[in-house]
Amino acid sequence: MGRRRYLIDENTTPALGDQLRRRRPALEAMSVGEKTAPSKGTLDPDILLWIEAHEFTLVTRNRKSMPAHLHQHLETGRHISVVAQFEILTPSMLKRSC
Repeated sequence: MGRRRYLIDENTTPALGDQLRRRRPALEAMSVGEKTAPSKGTLDPDILLWIEAHEFTLVTRNRKSMPAHLHQHLETGRHISVVAQFEILTPSMLKRSC
C-alpha cells in the first residue's frame, strides 16, 4: 500500500494539515493554496479532478456544495478513493451542546 495522501480544502482549517504532519509524519498532508496543491479559489469539480489525478483523499467540511459535485464526478464514470468530512469539536463547543 502506498503512502497516504490528504488534501485539506479551504473549508477546513490549514492547522489540521499542520497537526497531521507533526503527529503522523508518514502521512502526506497539504492544504489548498500550498505550493504544489491547487490554488485557493479552485472550484470544487477541479479539486475532485486534482485529487483523483494525484491519488489524494480530500478532507473537507463543505457540506453545502461538495456532495452535488461529488455525485456529478462519480456519475461521469470518474472515481476518488474517499471524501472525508470532519466536524472539529473543541471543548467549549462540547460544553455548549450539553
